[in-house]
Amino acid sequence: LVFAPSRRRAEELANGLGLAVHHSSVSADERLRAVQRLTEGSAGCIVATSSLEMGIDIGDIELVVNDGAPSGPGAYLQRLGRGGRRNGNPRMMLTVGDPDSLLLVLAVVTRARRRDLDPVPPGRGARLVLAQQALALAFERTAVSAGDLHDYLRWSPLFAPLANDFDATIAHLLEKGFLAAVGEQLVVGPVAQNRFGGRGFVDLLATFQTTAGADVVDASGRQIGTLDWGQVTDASGDPRSGGLVLGGKGWTVASVDRAAGTVVVMPAGGGRAPSWRGPALEVGRATWETAREILAATDVPVTADDRAVCWLEGLRRSWAARIAEPVRADEEGTVVDAFAGVGVHRAVLGALGLEGSVDGPTCRIHTQRAVAVAAAQHALCRWEEVVEAEAARQARVLAVRHRDLVAPEVLHEEAREYHVDAEGIHRTLSLLSQGI
Repeated sequence: LVFAPSRRRAEELANGLGLAVHHSSVSADERLRAVQRLTEGSAGCIVATSSLEMGIDIGDIELVVNDGAPSGPGAYLQRLGRGGRRNGNPRMMLTVGDPDSLLLVLAVVTRARRRDLDPVPPGRGARLVLAQQALALAFERTAVSAGDLHDYLRWSPLFAPLANDFDATIAHLLEKGFLAAVGEQLVVGPVAQNRFGGRGFVDLLATFQTTAGADVVDASGRQIGTLDWGQVTDASGDPRSGGLVLGGKGWTVASVDRAAGTVVVMPAGGGRAPSWRGPALEVGRATWETAREILAATDVPVTADDRAVCWLEGLRRSWAARIAEPVRADEEGTVVDAFAGVGVHRAVLGALGLEGSVDGPTCRIHTQRAVAVAAAQHALCRWEEVVEAEAARQARVLAVRHRDLVAPEVLHEEAREYHVDAEGIHRTLSLLSQGI
């Protein structure tokens, strides 16, 4: 069982190696056939995204291969556990294509061996689904009082602690037109009716949204998968030239029927795997901090081949001076090698009120070192303002993700509690404020 980091990479591997593929854009029937071939023994290998990370029994997997670094120790252990179920001897091989990916692999595996899993904090309630459930009940009953909504939802332990959030949610849904008041009754408002009425009700219940796509079928009408229209047609709506890869096979687009929502394809010798839009998996701060620890050590923490060992030695040589001097000036301004992750480094730039660029190990600030140090010291003096500002930024992200259904004050509380890494931001600002 081979895990790929993205649908595009899964398609490239499956097509290049002549393997079956399993991911969310391949049709359900094709996914089922791929799994059946694997469990029945007619196929010796299958390439998947996280779609096979958990769930159905896929038989006796002798070896799990992960292409690149898993997102964290939890994903690594989950994937490792897919193999060796019959003989109790799970085996995983991790393959990398560059030194940076190797460093992340070593950090993830090291954390897993220490049983250092990312914490899953207990929630005090399902704030972000409260509005969804209130609207769903209004659609179901046509009209309902605020008291009845409160009583209906309060029975669940998920909603019981949310009395204040409930009142704010109803007020927000009324203000935005998702609900409307008719006397003492609440009914579905014009905005919700337009967005979620009829078949749109599925979007209200969905945990994530996708763009409207085209069913990709072969000449016999068998569905291969689903792609966005832009992946199969050009700007004028005509079939894109050149081949594409879907379901691990090469195809050319033969015809497009927008009205029917279908694209007919014919077998081809090859093609390019489509690019899918989606949120990138962000490596957490604990993994980056472990990566810094590995760079500062001298041993090889896991079994690795000669090339990987050589890459690790090269990484340690190139990072040695930077580990010793994590804050320094360069031609772009000020560099802070805090190894706190993209999210924390982005929040630090916001706290400083300065321009820059970030990646997992490094925050680059486009100003003189003395100015950056002074800004960090000032940010620490107004620490509560920094946390509130980052919570507000995260709340704006949540608002888009949850389609403006949730009251701003509810989003802010959710963001402050679960989406602001206050410890990481404080550590990085403290490192910079010392100017060392």
